[in-house]
Amino acid sequence: MSSFSTNAFRFTLPGDEWAERTIHLFRRKNDPDSAFVISRSPARAEDMSIEQLVMSVPAPADTEKQILRSEVRYFGSADAEDVSILARQGTKALYHRIVCVPYYGQVLSFQWSGPFPARADIDARVERTLHSLRFWER
Repeated sequence: MSSFSTNAFRFTLPGDEWAERTIHLFRRKNDPDSAFVISRSPARAEDMSIEQLVMSVPAPADTEKQILRSEVRYFGSADAEDVSILARQGTKALYHRIVCVPYYGQVLSFQWSGPFPARADIDARVERTLHSLRFWER
């Protein structure tokens, strides 16, 4: 049984097959193409790499996806997968940067996106955010 409550809101989910996933989505005002997403979900042994996951997501026939960069980053004892992606549909090109950190049975995912020409600005935001992260060992 899983339960959740906050202030006057409460609900209960029957059974034990429920797994919590947390997603926070932030968008810039007046800019529907730019976003920052933080998510947390249980780690699974069969999880795919970011590259495999991105390429397996269905997209319209005129969408081109290209992995621009993929590397491993280290945060103390936590290692992360850091991938940059170009997604082009027609004349519109978006840049995505995804960093996933496995941490104590969870996968923390940080995702930035915006117009492809703004990728240097997006990368600067990514680096500022990543340098502010601290992971502790138990």
